[in-house]
Amino acid sequence: MYELSIVLWGTIGLLIGIVIIVIECQRPSYYGIMWKKINPNLEQWFKDNVAK
Repeated sequence: MYELSIVLWGTIGLLIGIVIIVIECQRPSYYGIMWKKINPNLEQWFKDNVAK
């Protein structure tokens, strides 16, 4: 029973982490790993939103 709960909570934590990563990568201001491939319009987004 104890071992099952560790696996269960580990799986839940992993799934939550994956969901958060996917949500963050879809933001228009994403600038992390492979940002040029995931978000090619980032430079224009910064010009429009940050330079104000």
